[in-house]
Amino acid sequence: MIDETSYLDPYNTAIQELAELINEREKLDIRRDQIDARLITVRRGVVALSRLAEKTPWVEHPEWFPEVGTADVGFTSAIRRALQSDLKRFFSPVQVRDSLKDFGYEIKSDNILPSIHNTLKRLHKAGNADIDDVDGKTCYRWKGPIPQEDKVVGSLQDLSNLVKLMRGGDTPKHPAYGETITEPPPVAPGPFQRRFAQGLKKETDKKKD
Repeated sequence: MIDETSYLDPYNTAIQELAELINEREKLDIRRDQIDARLITVRRGVVALSRLAEKTPWVEHPEWFPEVGTADVGFTSAIRRALQSDLKRFFSPVQVRDSLKDFGYEIKSDNILPSIHNTLKRLHKAGNADIDDVDGKTCYRWKGPIPQEDKVVGSLQDLSNLVKLMRGGDTPKHPAYGETITEPPPVAPGPFQRRFAQGLKKETDKKKD
């Protein structure tokens, strides 16, 4: 007859190790999210400072700026960003279509609306979007807070727009407002962003004089 008590000690040891490993992994996940958020802030700060220092860090260290030069983002990601640009607004599929380019997606199909309809329906079914009838049209609004992974994608696209502007290319639009920008899009509300914006404006004004 098998003595079950003989397996109790190794079982308890394994349970304890499993708990420790899961706890350690959770701490690493939290730390990774913190590092990702800080990387975005520092990377955008480097790009802003590079204009004053007359440097091109995306050329010197392309491995640090993999998002630069990548004009297009995924179709679903662009739709998510369109909805997330105004959390209080209901968007019709046509309005989503008209804003896709501002979020880094190049429309290559003449009949993209069915795909937009299907994607919006999937987002609603997944619990990511609310649905309502606005002037006889089915419209969608982002539901809940913006996930961290979407914030990362959005920040990388804004960074790409900033570099594009500094290169003297086509003037990008700020996705949150759909308006043409004449200076880098905001890094984040607060003193950090204001100092960079003020520094860039002063340097631009000096060059004009």
